[in-house]
Amino acid sequence: MFKAVEIEINHDCNRACAYCPNSTSQRKNQGRMSEELFRHLMTQLREVSFKGRVSYHFYNEPLLSPDLEKFVVLTKEYLPETLIEIYTNGTLLNEERLYALFERGADKFTVTQHHGLKNFPFAELYEKLPKTVQEKIKFQNYRDLYLTNRGGLVKVGYKKQKPPLNLPCLIPSALFVVTVNGNVVPCFEDYGEENVMGNIQEQDLMSIWNSKSYVDFRESLKNKRRGDFPVCRNCNRQTIIS
Repeated sequence: MFKAVEIEINHDCNRACAYCPNSTSQRKNQGRMSEELFRHLMTQLREVSFKGRVSYHFYNEPLLSPDLEKFVVLTKEYLPETLIEIYTNGTLLNEERLYALFERGADKFTVTQHHGLKNFPFAELYEKLPKTVQEKIKFQNYRDLYLTNRGGLVKVGYKKQKPPLNLPCLIPSALFVVTVNGNVVPCFEDYGEENVMGNIQEQDLMSIWNSKSYVDFRESLKNKRRGDFPVCRNCNRQTIIS
C-alpha cells in the first residue's frame, strides 16, 4: 500500500530555480484542480482507509492556489487520520496564513529558502515563532536539498555513475502523484508525465494502482531495471526512496 499521495492542486510556481524544470519548461497540464475532482480523489482514498501523508505539490507552489485552505479542510474531513504536510518556497507564507492553515488541519510544513532569495521574510518570522510551532516546520536552505537532474531535464552533476543507475528505486512503491487533471504519475521526478498509469476520472484509483502495467513498473524499479522506462533511464537519483 502506498504511504503518500502528492496532489498537484495548481500547476503554477512563482519561482524558476535553475535546479527545477520550471526554469526551462512548462507543465504539460495547467490550471487548477477542481473541487469536484479533489473530492473524487478524497472519496477513493477514504474507501481504502488511507492514513498516510497528503501533500499539495508536484512542481507547483501550493500557496498560489486560492483553494489550498479549502482542500486542507476537505482532506481532514474525508481522511481525519492522515498527515497533511505542505511543501512551500515560503515566499507567500506570512504569520496569518501559517496559523490559518494549521487551524484548518495542516500538520506540518516543509519550507525551503531557494537560491537567489536574499530578502526572505519567513526567516524572520520563523525565529519569532514559539518553539511548539517551530517543531512543526522543517525550515531548510536550498543547499540542504538532495538535487537530482529531474529525469535528465536539468543539469545536476553525477556523483558516481551516469544513468541508467544500477540501483533499485522504491519511490513508485511508496507514493504517487495526482496531477491537476487527474493523471496518476508514479514518481515526482516525472515532470513531463511520461509514465502516466491512468486517470482517476476514468478509472478507480485502486484499479490503477493494482493494474498489471503499474505493478510491473514497480517491480521493474525494485529490480534495478531503470533503463526500461523513460525518465527512469535518465534519472540520477541515487536514494532508493523519497
